[in-house]
Amino acid sequence: SENLTIQSHDFEVKLTIFAEASAKFLCFNKRWKLVGSRKDHGKRCQFSEDMDEKGYSRYRSVADSSYYVGFHSNGRPLGRNKARQKNSRCINFLKYDTEFSIKDHNNKIAGANHHSPKVHENLQQTKKKHQQNNSRNKQQTRRTPVRIRHKNHHRNSRRLS
Repeated sequence: SENLTIQSHDFEVKLTIFAEASAKFLCFNKRWKLVGSRKDHGKRCQFSEDMDEKGYSRYRSVADSSYYVGFHSNGRPLGRNKARQKNSRCINFLKYDTEFSIKDHNNKIAGANHHSPKVHENLQQTKKKHQQNNSRNKQQTRRTPVRIRHKNHHRNSRRLS
């Protein structure tokens, strides 16, 4: 499994998919199997991007628009028949930024610095409150009598009261 980079060389819809670690382009060969190639071989290495209603990206070949890029869960490319099935889940991709940090984002939104002593103090206070509430709840549950329930639970509950 390796990260793929999607590149557009001009303002056209044609995209190339490049694997940086292996320095190869993703292409379809003459038998319509996905392969890695050191050189960009034109239309067989170019794709157009479609977005479905759920926000997933799909990449179809510029050479033949009935073929989609797709992978099995083990990372192997789909066979040529599966790559033609538009409704297959194996052809859906999500783009995300690997440099994005949700923690930094939340701190920016909250307007607080992560290392701020005031934020740290508030966190400690809320943790103490939760621990105190949990210990009270445990003490209260221990005081209640144990009730055994079975098929005739209404008779059993009268005896224990």
